[in-house]
Amino acid sequence: MSLWLALLLALWGAVVGYLGGRSGNPDLIASARRTPYALLIAISLASISLLVALLNHDFNVLYVYSYTSRNLPTPYLISAF
Repeated sequence: MSLWLALLLALWGAVVGYLGGRSGNPDLIASARRTPYALLIAISLASISLLVALLNHDFNVLYVYSYTSRNLPTPYLISAF
């Protein structure tokens, strides 16, 4: 879910940055400049969620189901990240 949020934020930043640059609206430009910070938070949440799912062997997550197993040692689980 946080990756979808990151995609929407990236689209928002691109559109608002373009419109703000074209019209010279300082509010739109300021919003576009803050977008990378929101992207950092959303992508960090997605990464932390995947790492937690890997370490807890949460096989409901397709990536964890496809690339790990219960008998993998922790260093290999981290490298699967």
